[in-house]
This record gives sequence, C-alpha cells and structure tokens, in this order.
Amino acid sequence: MLKKIFIFFFEIAIASVLVIFIFVIMMIFSGGIIRLSHLLPWIAWMKWASAFRYAINMLSINEYHEMKFCLSNQTNICLKTGKEVLHDNEITYETSIDLWKNFFGLIIISFVVLLIAFIRLILMKKTK
Repeated sequence: MLKKIFIFFFEIAIASVLVIFIFVIMMIFSGGIIRLSHLLPWIAWMKWASAFRYAINMLSINEYHEMKFCLSNQTNICLKTGKEVLHDNEITYETSIDLWKNFFGLIIISFVVLLIAFIRLILMKKTK
C-alpha cells in the first residue's frame, strides 16, 4: 500500500517537480499573494497546510507587535501601530500564545515531512 503512495518519488526528476509544485501551493496559501479571507470556503482549508503562512505570521508578529509608525518630523504624530498592521494583514495576535501557535504549526509540518522522508528511506531498495 505504501509503495503505491510513494510511486511518484522513485525518480529524482519527478520528485523535484512535485516539491516545486507543493512549494508554489504553500506560497499561494501563505497570505502574501492572495488574501486568505478572499478564498472560497471549499479551498480555504489549504491555509492550514502552508508552512510559509506560519513562518510569515511568526516573523510579522515578532516585528510589528509593539511598533509605532510615527512621522519623522518630530511631531509625535503616529499614523499607525503594529497591531493595526497585523490586523490589516489578517494576523491574529492577542497574547503570546498566538505566536506559539504558529511555532507549533511549523513543528507539526516539519514532523510530517520528516516522517514521510523516513518512510521513503525505509522503502528504498537496498543495493551494494
């Protein structure tokens, strides 16, 4: 059964094309190219499978959560805060738990990818 699932990964060229295809799908559903709120409901679940989404959310939260965007002419007029930028980009950040949710999402995706690679290594033919 597992050999039939991994039939596409026997050739390096086919595996390379599939990896590129998976990365493009993850980039599309990361929220940087298409707004996640504009996705159709039947395909909106794909955002949860995007490692890029979790990484971008973590970096955005780290950079913007306490930032203020003020004018540089010494007037202390701040046009926008970092929380507003996060809200505009549809990134939820209320407590530090929201940052850790993204971290654990990346850990889970990494574990699944490593598990698939391990299974593929087990199924490889042994040659001398």
